[in-house]
Amino acid sequence: MKIRHKLLSLPALAVAALLVLVAVCAWGLSQQQGVIRNISERQFATNLLALQTGSDAAEAHASVYRMMTWVANLDAAKLKDQTATLTVKIDSVGKSLAELVSKTDPDNKARLDLLAVAQATQKEYRKMALDAIDLSSVDVNTGVAAMQTADDKYRQLATQLNQIVSSQGKSLAEATASSAGAARTILMVLVLVGVVSAAIIIAVSLLLSRRIVGPIEEVTALANAIAIGDLTARI
Repeated sequence: MKIRHKLLSLPALAVAALLVLVAVCAWGLSQQQGVIRNISERQFATNLLALQTGSDAAEAHASVYRMMTWVANLDAAKLKDQTATLTVKIDSVGKSLAELVSKTDPDNKARLDLLAVAQATQKEYRKMALDAIDLSSVDVNTGVAAMQTADDKYRQLATQLNQIVSSQGKSLAEATASSAGAARTILMVLVLVGVVSAAIIIAVSLLLSRRIVGPIEEVTALANAIAIGDLTARI
């Protein structure tokens, strides 16, 4: 191996190691972005569930009113069946709220508090709506009067569900934008540092090789000339 190659081998290894470091860090940042995307997708699914919960609550509330218009025409058996079906609809809202709680980060106290309030409101609404239907089976006017209280409770529930969706959407957007922006910045800086460092190492190596190897090669050539009997060679 020539002297020039020997002198260049160490900087070459340093450049290779630096490039490997850059590649590993870039891979790590890429993995981080993948995790962020997964979190975003899960949170998006949670938001969809919250929106669906609000839609289910609205449908259940409308079903209560529809049933109250029919209640006078229903016999006991049909009234029981319709009430059971309506109860399932109202209870599905409670189940969705419980699912939202299970999918919420335990550290997100604000969202958990909103969900706890919404769960309590849903239970109160359930009782009021079913009581209004029961009263309507006896006297429609009395049931309608009772339903006004259930109306107020439903509006509270709808407002709370909207707050849950809004708060989650805002925090998700902020967290995702911040994390993605930080990851991109780090990646750009890392690549820039790697490229600049590699360029500096190569430039310094070439400069040193010219200053060191040049004279050595001249002396080597002179020694070889003398060795073969050429005594006219000069330094």
